[in-house]
Amino acid sequence: MMKHLIIILLCLTCSITFAQSKKELKKDLSSKNLKINSLKNQNDKQSKLIGELQLDLFEVQSELENAQNQISFQNEEIEKLKNTIEERIIKPEWKKVLKRNTIVSYSNFFKKYPQSNYAILAEENAWEKAYSKKTIVYFKRYLEYFPNGRNVEKAIEEITKLEIALEESKGKFSGKLPDQVDQIKESFLNSDENSFTIINMTRDIGKKEAYKLKVSFKGNTDKGYVNGSYEVSIDDCTERIFEPGKYFFVIETLANSNIKKFRNTEAWTFNGSSRTKELQIGVFSRWHIDPLIITEEDKQAEQKRTLKLHKKYYNCWSKEYKDILNSY
Repeated sequence: MMKHLIIILLCLTCSITFAQSKKELKKDLSSKNLKINSLKNQNDKQSKLIGELQLDLFEVQSELENAQNQISFQNEEIEKLKNTIEERIIKPEWKKVLKRNTIVSYSNFFKKYPQSNYAILAEENAWEKAYSKKTIVYFKRYLEYFPNGRNVEKAIEEITKLEIALEESKGKFSGKLPDQVDQIKESFLNSDENSFTIINMTRDIGKKEAYKLKVSFKGNTDKGYVNGSYEVSIDDCTERIFEPGKYFFVIETLANSNIKKFRNTEAWTFNGSSRTKELQIGVFSRWHIDPLIITEEDKQAEQKRTLKLHKKYYNCWSKEYKDILNSY
C-alpha cells in the first residue's frame, strides 16, 4: 500500500513539474514571438523608409538633371549672345583700332574688352608697333600701357640697349655691373620679398672722390612692370625690399656735370625669401678693379685694406658677414 502511495506521489510531482515546464516553455515561446514580431515590424518600417528614400533620391536626381539641362541651355544662349556682341559691336571697333594702329588705342580696346577674342591680338599688335619703331619712347609707351604684357622683360632689355647705344654715340660709356648677383635664402623674409643692399664706397674705391649715388631700376614681376629710383648717400648704404622678378639697374655717380653710370645688361633674377648679395659701388665698378698682387706681402696688404674697408661699412653687411668681421 505504501509503495502505491509513493508511486502516486511521484507521478503527481512529475505531472506538476511537467505542467510548470510546459507553462514556462509557452511563456518563452510567447516572448520570442513578440521579439520576432517586433523585429518584423522594424524591418517593415526600414523597408518603407528605404522605399521613401529611394523615391526622394529619384526625385532629386530628376531635378538635378533638369537643372543641368537648364544651365546647358543658358550657357548656349550666353555663348550665342557673346558671339552676337563680338560680331556686331566688338569686331567693328576692332577694325577701327587696326586703322589707328597705336599703342594707346590697343590698350583702350584691351581694357574695354578683356574677354574678347581680339584682346590677345591687341597686346601682340601693341608690341609689334613698339618693336617696329625700335625707340626708347615706344618701348616705354608699351610698358606704360601694357604693364602686364608678355613682352615686358624684352621691352626693358631693348630700352637698356638703346640707352647704352645713345650714350656711347655721345662718347659716354657705362660701367658694367656683374651679369648675375648671388641669392642667399633668408627665413625671416616672406615669399614675396627680396632684400637688396647697395653700398656707396665712392670715397674708397677708384679715384677717392665721394659721390652720392642715384639708383634706378626697371623690373618684371608677377604683378607686372615695376620701376623706380632712390639714392644712396656718401659713406652709407641703402637696403630695399624688392618683389621677386627680373630686374635691370642703372647706378649713377653724380657730381655736377660728371656723371658715371653702371648697368647690368643681363636681367638679375631676384628670388623670394632671399637676400641679394651686397653690391659695392665705387667710382669704378668693383668688378673692374683687378689689383696687381705679386708677392705674398702684397696679398696680405690687400687683405688688410679690404678688411679695414669692410669694417668701415660694418652696418651694411648681413649678420653672417658681420660675424666674420668680428672674428678678425
